[in-house]
Amino acid sequence: MQLIMHNFDELNNSVGFYIGFTASAIKNELIKRLSEKGHDITHAQWMILMMLWAKDGRNQNELTGLMYKEKTTITRVIEVMERRGLIFREVDPNDKRNKICYLTEQGNELKDKVIPEVINLNVQAAQNISNEELAHFKSILKKILANINFNNSKLKNC
Repeated sequence: MQLIMHNFDELNNSVGFYIGFTASAIKNELIKRLSEKGHDITHAQWMILMMLWAKDGRNQNELTGLMYKEKTTITRVIEVMERRGLIFREVDPNDKRNKICYLTEQGNELKDKVIPEVINLNVQAAQNISNEELAHFKSILKKILANINFNNSKLKNC
């Protein structure tokens, strides 16, 4: 089956449909599992936490760029996370218009509670798929990103 869409009647045969549908299914399953464990975290909050666990002290503009979201959207997410005590912000000494986000103790402690759920979901998603198939799949996704001029270096910054 060729996944190149030739007309809109075949939307479910497009690469974008399968990628988007799969991404949504994984995001929704992750949020459901976290909620069942008592962790009220949205996908956007999860993404920010991941980026701060990888490198604490990122400025809001950097987070916005990495997430490909509007600045106002990320600002609202960060404000909620700050109210919940997961992060705190300080004025960026290099740019007074921007703030740097840091994890609180609560935000750091959440890592050990959340990461096992993420690992379990990834293991389940990769069931019955060989390491070679996964490597090939990732290679194909990188080519798709390159084809749409996505800056792959952003993935390395996460």
